[in-house]
Amino acid sequence: MSNVIKHFICLIGIFLIYGCDNFSYHKENFDQPTHAIFGKDGYLYVSDGYFNSRIVVLNNRGEYIREWGAKGYAKGQFNNPHGIGFLQNGNLLVCDRDNARIQVFSPDGKFLHQWYSKSIGRPWNLCVSSKNDIYIVDGGDQDGNNPRAGIVKLDSNGTFIARYSNFGTLPGELNWPHSIAIDTSNNIFVVDLRNQRVQRFSQDTQLQLIPDTTWLRTSSPHYSKPLSLTVHNQEVYISQDIVDSPIVVFDATTGQKKREIAPGIFKRIHGISTDGTSLWVVDEVGNSISRISFNGDLLLQISGKK
Repeated sequence: MSNVIKHFICLIGIFLIYGCDNFSYHKENFDQPTHAIFGKDGYLYVSDGYFNSRIVVLNNRGEYIREWGAKGYAKGQFNNPHGIGFLQNGNLLVCDRDNARIQVFSPDGKFLHQWYSKSIGRPWNLCVSSKNDIYIVDGGDQDGNNPRAGIVKLDSNGTFIARYSNFGTLPGELNWPHSIAIDTSNNIFVVDLRNQRVQRFSQDTQLQLIPDTTWLRTSSPHYSKPLSLTVHNQEVYISQDIVDSPIVVFDATTGQKKREIAPGIFKRIHGISTDGTSLWVVDEVGNSISRISFNGDLLLQISGKK
C-alpha cells in the first residue's frame, strides 16, 4: 500500500471520529517553539523546537512560506532546535541543542555545514556580533555528574577562537546559560538560568569577557526568574519564567530598570528578538509567535498547536 493511500485512510479515520468541524491542519501551527528571528530577506524564521523539531519561515504578516527539518540526527534534522541567528551573509545558524551541534543553512533551507566539538559543547543559544563573530552559550547539561557551562566564541567559518567562563555560582560563572545577546558596544548579556540572574560581560583590550558585577547588583532586584532576553537601542528586554509576568526593560549600560511592558499576555516567553522596529516574542507554552511594540502593544499574534 502506498504512503499516499495510507495518509488518505488516516485522514478519513480522523474525519469519522472527530468530524470536519474539529479537524484542521495549519502548517503555521507550533508545538513549543523556542525562538524567532527576522531575516534580511524580510521573512521571520522560527525554531519550532521541543516537539516539531523544524524551522518554519513566515512573512511579516504571519503567513506560512516554507519549512524544513524533522526529528532526527542526520544533517538537516534536529533534536530540539533551541536558538537561531543569522550571519551577515544571510545564512542561518541553528543551535541543535540535544544533538550538540550548530547547523548552518542557506535562507531557503539548504544544509551547508555542521559544527561540533568538545570546545563547543552543547549549544543552547547564540548571537552574532557586528564583526560576524559568533558567541554561543554552552548549556552544559551533557553530564550531570560533571556539569559545565560557558560562552564559546567562533569565527564566521565555525573556527574556535576562545571559551569564557565556567560552571558555578560566582559572578561571571554560569549554570545553564539559556539566552545570549550582544549590544552595539560588544557587551554581552547572558541569562544564567539556574542561578536566576542576568549577567553582563564587557570586553577588555585583549577581548576577554569581564563580568560587570555593578550591572548585576543594580538589575537583579527587579526580576525573579529570567528566561530570555534581547538588546535594542541600549535597552535590555528580559522575560521571566512566570505566567503572565511582564517583560522588564533595563538600561544596557547602568542596569537601571526603565519600565515593564506586556503584562498578562504571555505564559512562558522562551525567546525574544528584535527586527529594529518591534519585538518578536515566542511563547513556548502558549504556542504563539507575537509581534509587539517596544512599549508592549500587541501588533500581531500567530498561534495554534499542531
